[in-house]
Amino acid sequence: MLFIFRQYQKSLYAFVGTLLFFSFLITTFVRVGDPSTNNQEKPKGIGKLFDGTPFSDIELHGVMTLIDADESHGETHPVLKSITSHLLVEDRIFQRVFQAHKENLDASLLDCHKKISRLKSYKDPVYPDLSVESIYKRLMPKAVDVVEKLRKPDLTSQEYFELVLDYTKMKGDISSDLIRQFFSYMAAAKGLKVEPPQNVSLIQIHKNSDLFSKKFMQLVACTLLNGAKYAQNAGVSYTNDEVKAEVVAKVLKILRQQQHNTLPFHKISIRNIAHGMGLSEERFLESYKTLALFKRFLEIEKTKDLIDPLMAQKISNFANQKADLDLFKMKDEVKLNSLDELFKMQCYLESTTNVMQDRRNLQLNLEPLSIEEVKKNAPELLQVHYGMNVKQITLSEVSLSIPLKKMLKWQLEDENFYAIADEFKQVQDLGAINDVSRQIALDKLETKVRIEVDNFSRRRMALEDKELMKSAFERLSFERKDVEFLLSGKTTLFSGAHQSHEVTEKLQSLEDQEIFTFDNEHFYQVQVLEKSEEPSLLLFKEALEKGQLDLLLERYLKARYPQVRIMYRDQFEKDGEWLSFDLVKGALERIVFKDLLEAIEISGGYNGKTLHAPHQFYLDNRFKNHLETVVTQFDAKSIEDLKGKLDILENSSSAFSKQFHPHITSSLLSRAQMKNDLRVMLEGIGFKTLVGPQLFDRGEQAYLSLKEWKDSSENEIGLAKLQQKVGESAKEEALDKFFEILGKVSQEALFAQETLES
Repeated sequence: MLFIFRQYQKSLYAFVGTLLFFSFLITTFVRVGDPSTNNQEKPKGIGKLFDGTPFSDIELHGVMTLIDADESHGETHPVLKSITSHLLVEDRIFQRVFQAHKENLDASLLDCHKKISRLKSYKDPVYPDLSVESIYKRLMPKAVDVVEKLRKPDLTSQEYFELVLDYTKMKGDISSDLIRQFFSYMAAAKGLKVEPPQNVSLIQIHKNSDLFSKKFMQLVACTLLNGAKYAQNAGVSYTNDEVKAEVVAKVLKILRQQQHNTLPFHKISIRNIAHGMGLSEERFLESYKTLALFKRFLEIEKTKDLIDPLMAQKISNFANQKADLDLFKMKDEVKLNSLDELFKMQCYLESTTNVMQDRRNLQLNLEPLSIEEVKKNAPELLQVHYGMNVKQITLSEVSLSIPLKKMLKWQLEDENFYAIADEFKQVQDLGAINDVSRQIALDKLETKVRIEVDNFSRRRMALEDKELMKSAFERLSFERKDVEFLLSGKTTLFSGAHQSHEVTEKLQSLEDQEIFTFDNEHFYQVQVLEKSEEPSLLLFKEALEKGQLDLLLERYLKARYPQVRIMYRDQFEKDGEWLSFDLVKGALERIVFKDLLEAIEISGGYNGKTLHAPHQFYLDNRFKNHLETVVTQFDAKSIEDLKGKLDILENSSSAFSKQFHPHITSSLLSRAQMKNDLRVMLEGIGFKTLVGPQLFDRGEQAYLSLKEWKDSSENEIGLAKLQQKVGESAKEEALDKFFEILGKVSQEALFAQETLES
C-alpha cells in the first residue's frame, strides 16, 4: 500500500491541487452562497435630465447610496472615500450645488443645524477624561474649533454650510485608526484597560445627509446624473469592466494598507460590496459609473490644455522676471489716501507758507511763515515742548491710609455728620444730637450705603489733611516726561484736563512743590525742567494724526460758508432756509478748492468735464508737477545726479521743508505686478535711463530708473505647479459652463411635481 502511494504520490498531489484551484475559482467568480438579490427592479420615472432624458427613482437611489453611504463607524466607506473627498469636496461640487439652490435649501440646512448642535462626541461613561474631543484637541485643534462654532445658535444657512464643509474636509485628513490608537494610549497612561469606541468622529453622524440634509444630497445626486449625461454627450465613455477594475484595485490597495486584515480573499467580490450597500451588483456598477463618468470628464478637461514643457518653462521664466528699480518719489509722510486729506494738505500749506490762497500753485518748495504769523492764523498747528519730572497719586489711594478708628470719630463730629447727611438722604439726622444717636443712625444704614459713606468720609478727610497728602507724595519718586503740548488742542496727560491750554497755564503759574488736581481724584506734583523758548510747527503727518487738520479744515470751511452760499444760492438754500454745514460740507469743499482741483486736472492731462474726474485721479496727480519741477531744477540726467543734489538739499533744509522733498528708494517689481503701461515703458527703456514721472502705484507718481532685470528662482513657478494651475483653471471653466447649462433648467423640470411635493 505504501509502495502504491509513493508511486502515485505526485499524481495525487496534482489532482488535489487541481480540485482546490477549481474550488477557489468557483468561490471567487461563481460566488456560490452570495446573498440573493432582487433582480426584479421596477424603475419609476421621477424627472428629466438637462437634455430631456428621463431618469428613474432607482437611478437616483443608486447614486444617493454611494454619496450618502452609511458612516456608522464615523468614517466613509473606503471604496467611496475618494469620490466623497475628491469629486464632491475638492472639485467643489458641494459648493456649486449650494450656490445654485441656496434659497431652496435654507430651511433644510437650519433643521440640520438644530440636530447637529445637540450632538456630542464619545466620552467614556466611567472615565470622563477619556474623550474623543480631547484627542482631537491635540491632533487637530482646528476641527474642534469648527465643531464648537457649529454648536452656536443663530447661524445662517450660509455660515452653517461653510462650517460643515470645513468639517467634511478635515474629517478625511486624520485616520480613525490613529484616533483609536491614541485613545488606547491615553487609557494605558492612566493604568486603565478600556476598549476604544467604534465611532471616533467629533460629530457622531451616520450619513452626509445628517450634515447637509437629505434634500441637499438629492440635489447633488441629480447634479451628478446630469454630469454623467453631460460627459457622455462630450464623448466620454466608461465601461463596466473599467468600473470593476477600478473597484478591485481600490480593494487590493485597502487590503495592503490593513496589516491585520482577517477577511479571507476568496470572499471579496463586487457583489459583496454592492450588497453591503443594499444595491444589486448591476445597480452598483451603473451608479459608480455615473460618478466615474463625471470625474473622468473633469480630469480630461484638467489635462487637455497642458502645454509643451519647453514653452511652460519659458512662460515660467517670463512670469517670474523682476525689474530692479530706483524710484524718485514723494515721501510716505505726505502720501494722500483720500480727497479729504488732499483738502487738509491745502489748508496746511495756506496756513504755514506764503502760498496764501493761490490754489493753482502746485509747487511745494515753500518756506514756512514765522511762528507769530502762524500763531495768528492757525494756532492748532503749533506746539510747545516741556521737559518735566512728574509724581502722581489718586485720592482713593491716599484715603485708604486713614485708620478706621480715626474715620469713625470724624464722622460723629457736628460739621462732618451733617455733611454726610446732606450727601446721603438715607442718614436720619433728625434727633441725632450726640455721638450715641449719630452712631445708631449710621449703624442702621444698609451695608452698601455704609461703604459709600465711609469712602466719602475718607476722601473728605484726605482732602482736608494737607500733611497726609504731602507725606504720600514724599514717598513717591519722580518720573521724567518729555511732552509736546498743542497751543490749541487736546491732551490726555493729566486726568481731568482735556484742553492743552489748561495744562500750560497751570504749569506756567506753578509754585515750588505745589500739589494740584483737575478732577479731585488724580493729584500731581511737577517740576518743570525745561521749556521751549517758542512754539514749533507741526509737520503735516503729525498734524494729520493728531486731528489738528480736522479742526483747521472745519474752521476754514465754516468761515467761507456765509460768502459761498450767497454766490451759489441754488446749492445751499432749500425752502427759504440755508442748509446746515454738515449737509453741504462735500459740495462746499469742491467750490472752495475748485482752483486746486482744476490745476491738478491740467497737470494730470484730464480731458473730461471739469471737477468730475475720479477722486483717485486727484490723489494720483497732486505731486506730478512738483516732481517735474524738482528734476528740471536739478537738471538731472540720471538717478546718480539726483542722489548727489538731493543730499545737498536735504542737509541745508529745515524739517518743515524736508517733508516735501522727494526721496530715492528701491523696488523689486515682478512682471505679474506691473500694469500694462508700466510694463510697456520698462520693456522699452535702457538700463539706468531716468524716465517719468510715471504713475507707479495708487497716489504715487515717480521717476524710474531700471537697474537690471532679474530672474527670480526664489518664488519661481515650477513646471508641475504651473501645469496644475492651468489644469485647475480649465476644470473650473468646464464646471462653470456645465452649471450655466444646468441653471437654465428649472427644478420643476428636473423632478416631477409629485416628487418635489414628497
